[in-house]
This record gives sequence, structure tokens and C-alpha cells, in this order.
Amino acid sequence: MSASAFGLLILAAFFVYVGWRRSFIDESSSSTTEIAASIFTVIGSGEYIYAIILFLAYGFVAPTFLLGLAVSFFLLRKYVNNIRTNTRRSIEIDGYKVSSTPDYLFSVHGSFSSRVSTVITSVSFLVIMWSQFALGGVLIEASTGIEYEWSVVLIATTVGLYLSFGGLKALLHTDIWQGLLMWLGLIVVLVTIYLIDPAAHLAESFSSLGALSVASARSVLLEPTLFTVFVATIAAAFAGPDIWQRISLSQSDKSARSSLNYAGIAMLLFILPLALLAIDIFGTLGKHGVNEVLEGNLEPIEAYLQSVASAGAWPSIVMSLFSIGLLSAWLSTADTAGIVVSAAVLSEQERVDKYVRFFNPENKRDWGLPLSRIVAVAFVLVGCVFAILRKDWITEDFQGVIALLSAQGIPVLLSLKGYGSDKTVSAALVLGAAIAIVLGYITPQYNRGYMVLLPLLPGIIVLFGGKSKITPTGRR
Repeated sequence: MSASAFGLLILAAFFVYVGWRRSFIDESSSSTTEIAASIFTVIGSGEYIYAIILFLAYGFVAPTFLLGLAVSFFLLRKYVNNIRTNTRRSIEIDGYKVSSTPDYLFSVHGSFSSRVSTVITSVSFLVIMWSQFALGGVLIEASTGIEYEWSVVLIATTVGLYLSFGGLKALLHTDIWQGLLMWLGLIVVLVTIYLIDPAAHLAESFSSLGALSVASARSVLLEPTLFTVFVATIAAAFAGPDIWQRISLSQSDKSARSSLNYAGIAMLLFILPLALLAIDIFGTLGKHGVNEVLEGNLEPIEAYLQSVASAGAWPSIVMSLFSIGLLSAWLSTADTAGIVVSAAVLSEQERVDKYVRFFNPENKRDWGLPLSRIVAVAFVLVGCVFAILRKDWITEDFQGVIALLSAQGIPVLLSLKGYGSDKTVSAALVLGAAIAIVLGYITPQYNRGYMVLLPLLPGIIVLFGGKSKITPTGRR
């Protein structure tokens, strides 16, 4: 067995153990450190690879995507009290009161808007789940030689086991370790590349990306993708149900604001190592390889690892640590997707049951601890099957997720500011989601230029609903 394969198996066993251990701890809220780490580790396969692709396409002016994530965290600090006040009517999972964007919309704008948001959340995070497994499988296959299908099963089994043992408690605690391993793997690789055994192409790659940066900055009006991606990312993350869930799990408003602040700073700091990694990827793949990546014919991390492995450029321990760091990023988002959808679906089901019990008081169901984990694990299994059936995950799928989630951004922001009625918010959500889905099917250029902003435009409808004050109980 190779060192990389052995390291990944140890990592899988470690996370399962952590999940099992956390099942014995009684908690109802999480520390600032746990929440900050959990917010930062929204960086999964899609975010990681999309950020690298933007560097390869636009040079050093490319981190607008990561900047957008950081800015959304900073913006959310202003609305923490509003979010936590108006999402208290939520279900309990593993001892935590869990709520997110759909719960807020139900509390303030009624059941229809919450159901639309739940559908958007479920579809988006199914794609996110599948992408973690697909790219994680590709990563393990490239670094260890384990067949893709078995690699996907290994990832899904790891996530499924520690979620079934520890549920939300396991997720929050493993996020700390996963965040640390992401940083460790990246730092070890960069030390190897730049200090221990510098590659000959680094200076030329830096020069090429610098020239590309100047050209991209000069043509931003004609090719505004960097700007529009920045705006769409802020909108998508601002109303992101995974981030809102972390806000609701914080010990207090102050703790939530601190967590968002730390996560935003960590995201900004993460830009530098990713840029340094992109320089080496640019030189390792060469002009032809980079063009293949930008045309969607090549996955950059897989091609990079294969090139490094074939050249014997890294010691086996470096390859192992980098693979572990990448896989930790994939796992951190896969488990989040399972819990987010589980909470959203069960919250919606509970709201339906309340109406049922109004007419039939004897119709009571216990949506307790076991069911939340069963739903999360079932969702993991669905993502696993999708990943096995379709290996060729492409960047456009992730960009489609950003488009769909961004449709919630403007309506939710305006609602937090006190604008909108039930009808205008619902209409904005439906139209924004419809535009995101239709554009993804009818035009291959929906993720370029000003087209990126189209799903955000229906949010303006919310302004026609007038302005009124949100009450402490939610409904106006």
C-alpha cells in the first residue's frame, strides 16, 4: 500500500473516531472557534478548484470569488441579531436548535417562500455533495491508484459513519481538524515547491500570470466576469443556508459576529497560498494544459497531481499530506451538505405536520435525533450514487450552484432590511431560481460576463412590497 493510500485510510478512521467520541458529549451551542472553523470550511472541491481556475484564466486579479466569500461573512455580522431572533422557531437536532435561510423566510414571509428556499437548498446541496464525492474520488485515484468507484465509496462511508455516530456534533468538531489539515497540506507543498526544491518554471509562470493580470484588469468592462462573480458570490453566500445554520448554532450574537469575522480573515489569508499554488500549477501544466483546463477538458488538481507524481517531484510524505488536506476540504463540505438538507427537509416536514395536527391532534410524529441522522446519511448515499454514475464533474455545475443560491441573496438582504411582502419575496425567489435553471440549460455562456447577474435581478421585486418593521416573533 502506498503512503498516500495509508494516510487517507488513517484520516478516514480518525474522523469516524472523532464522530463516535462526540456522540457522548452533551451540548446545545458551539464555541466561537468551532463556528469560525465550520464557516471557513465551506471551501470544498468546487470552491477550491474554481478559485484555481480563475487564477489560471485571469492571473492575480482573480481572487474575486474568495473575496466575495469573505465580504459576505463581514456583511452578515450586521444582521446577526435579526437572523437569530427570527429563526428561533426551528427544529432540534442532536441537542442544537438548528435553523437556516428557509426557517427565516417561514418566520417572516410564510410557508410558500420557505418551501421555495428548501427546494433551492436541496437541489444546490445535492450538486455540492455529488461534487465532493466525484472530485474526492478523482483525487484519491490520482494520488493512490485506488479505483475511482472504490475511492468514492471510501469517502461516502467515512462521512456516513461519523454523521451517523455523532451527527451535527461530529460535523462541528471535525470541521476544526479539517480546516487545520487544509492549511497544513497546502503549507507543506508550498515549502517544498518554493524553498526545498524550487521548480525551474516558477519565475516564468509568475511573469506570465502577472502579464495576464494586467490584461484582465484592462479589459474588465468588456469581460466583467471577475466583477460579476464577485457580486454573485456575495449574494449566494450571504443567504447561504450552511452559513446561517452556523450563526444559529453560536452561543450568542457576539460569538456569531466574532466567528464570522475570524472566518472572513481566514478566507482572505487563504488567497495567498492558493495564488502561490496556482503559479506552480500554471508552470507544471504548461500552456496547452492550462488551455485544456479553461476549455473544461481537464480537471486542474487531478492533472497537476498526475504530472507531479509522474515526474517524482515530491517526496511521498508531501504527496500524502497534500492529498489529506484536499480530501479534508472535500469532506468538510460533504458532511455540511448532508446536515443542511436534513435540517431543511425536516423543518419543512415539521411545519406541514403542525397543520396536520391542527385538524387531527392524534397525528403526532417524533422527528428526533435518529431521524435527522438517517436523512443526512440517506442524502450522502444519494450523492455517492450520483458520483459513481457521473465522474466528469465540471466547473459549470459549481457555477450553476452559485447562480441558484444567488437567487436568494437579494430577496433575503432586502427582507432583513425590512422590505417586501410575502408575495413579492416569494415571486422574487421563484423567478430568480427559474432564471438560474433556464439559463444553465439554454446558454453555455450563462456563467460569463453580465449573464452571471441575471438571477439576482428579480430581487428588485421585493422593493414593491413596501417597508415594514420585522417584529421579534418574525411575522410582520
